[in-house]
Amino acid sequence: MPCKSDYLKATERETASRQFCQHLCYIFESLEKTIPEWIRKGADEYYGSSDRVNEATVLLCATIRAMTPDEKERIVYNGRSAKARAVADFWDRHEAADRARGD
Repeated sequence: MPCKSDYLKATERETASRQFCQHLCYIFESLEKTIPEWIRKGADEYYGSSDRVNEATVLLCATIRAMTPDEKERIVYNGRSAKARAVADFWDRHEAADRARGD
């Protein structure tokens, strides 16, 4: 029987990584873009892809910023979709943090 660490609780960074990868999967699928394997794996793994959390964050922000207003409305601000609401919540918090930093 192989050794595993899945009894350990995920750290905040690992949880964030998984959530960002899940958001990216949802957005890429909605935009009909190919999902890189590391993102798909990070979305499925309990511990995410914490070694690439910064990369996932940058890619997520860049992808949302590059969306047209219609795409944002359909994909991010679709109130009937739980995935969209999760992305919208992330995006609202992220933009507020950017404003607080003066970015």
